[in-house]
Amino acid sequence: EPEYFTDLGKGGELSRSAYLKNQLQAAYNGQRWRFSGAVQHFQTLSGVEPYQRAPQLKLALKPSGKNSVNLIFTNEYNYFDSDERNIIGSRSDHTLGLSYPYTSTATFITPTIKWRTTQYSTEDKSASTTSDYERSLPIFSLDSGLFLERQVFNNGYTQTLEPRLYYLNVPYRDQSAIPVFDTSERRLSFGQLFSDSRFNGADRIGDSQQLSIAVSSRFLSNQDGKERFTAKLGQILYFADRQVQLPGITTDNTAASEYAAELSSVISQSWNWKGTILWAPETEKTHDGAIRLQYKPDSRHIFNADYRLRTNETNVANNLHQYNLSGFWKLNPKWQLFGRYQFDRLKQLPLEVLAGFGYESCCWAVRLMHREILPAGETETSSSLLFEFEFKGLASVNGKRLNNYLKDGILGYQP
Repeated sequence: EPEYFTDLGKGGELSRSAYLKNQLQAAYNGQRWRFSGAVQHFQTLSGVEPYQRAPQLKLALKPSGKNSVNLIFTNEYNYFDSDERNIIGSRSDHTLGLSYPYTSTATFITPTIKWRTTQYSTEDKSASTTSDYERSLPIFSLDSGLFLERQVFNNGYTQTLEPRLYYLNVPYRDQSAIPVFDTSERRLSFGQLFSDSRFNGADRIGDSQQLSIAVSSRFLSNQDGKERFTAKLGQILYFADRQVQLPGITTDNTAASEYAAELSSVISQSWNWKGTILWAPETEKTHDGAIRLQYKPDSRHIFNADYRLRTNETNVANNLHQYNLSGFWKLNPKWQLFGRYQFDRLKQLPLEVLAGFGYESCCWAVRLMHREILPAGETETSSSLLFEFEFKGLASVNGKRLNNYLKDGILGYQP
């Protein structure tokens, strides 16, 4: 029944999704090697189903550490299957390389050279034909930075200044014939300035001749060593057009990326805030931004307020203007209150309204919650009333769903 989760209010993460995921996974994490295997299937509620992974296998060698030669060895195998899509098949992705992360008290430099090979064996079910593809290319990067510091505010704080340069060179390879199974383009962030790929997934490896320039500064308390304020700013300078793109997207010929900035501060033991922004100098507009304020004197008392902005002139369907308030408050050792209010300014509708209370003793707990959500593609909210009874240490009636809602909806909440 595709409307089951919407009608019964199973949860925003499901009622807003187009599919349900079933996954079986096993993993090994040794001293030098890491391995995982998974089988992943989807039940489609609406739209076209994602590719099933049957199976997905990963094997990687862990890095040996700083100031030594690190061997890079990663392998991933996927078989992508689908009842609704014509193109299915396998993908084997292999990376072999070397890096040397040198670090001293005042500087670091990490040269990395890798050779990445990806092999495909695909089948077109509509034409009853098979095809094989192979893509191989080198990836070179050089990451470097300085650590400078000084004493400020009557020697009460240490201020750092951390400039950083990251050079990346990846040659162009024509990848237009390679199918797209699970790959998407990453959205720029401060951390993405220092990544050797602008895509999630192995179906596209972006051509790059670029230099990331960034600077960070931190204020650390000399009394307890904690960071009280952090500021980060960076940008990518491009020396060549980015020709490798996902289907339907043209070559990117901009000379520089947006400015990516982050600010965060621990105001006191109870208050902290964080803000991020992507600002485009050519249009003088903010393309992405978020700001969050949190009050958390301890794990039993939490209040969050945040705002999220995203603008995309070429795809207005992805624009966001959302406000969010959430909180969890223990009145005493037994009684607690919790709630969340998420409002979409563009739709002029609440996306989620959650309010409830709980009571717990030494051996059992009970929670009652009223919830209103706006399902994906709908203009009217749906309501639900959820009740949970839990025998501590054993099991709960309703599968601990309320705790999952609180963890997903209230930043900092832990049951």
